[in-house]
Amino acid sequence: MFGIIWMILLVLVVVYLGSKLFHGVGPRQGGGPDRDDSLRIIREKYAKGEITADEYEHMKAVLSK
Repeated sequence: MFGIIWMILLVLVVVYLGSKLFHGVGPRQGGGPDRDDSLRIIREKYAKGEITADEYEHMKAVLSK
């Protein structure tokens, strides 16, 4: 009986640690490469005249959240 409980606990610990390990692999919140790329893209669009100053500021504010 205790063997089954230990086995279940071991599986739960492995799943928990695996989820924590792979959680950091995806896109980051609050900054990181994806956010930097997005800011670069909207800066380029603004510089080319593809978006207005108001659109640029709005997009920048959204990305800063």
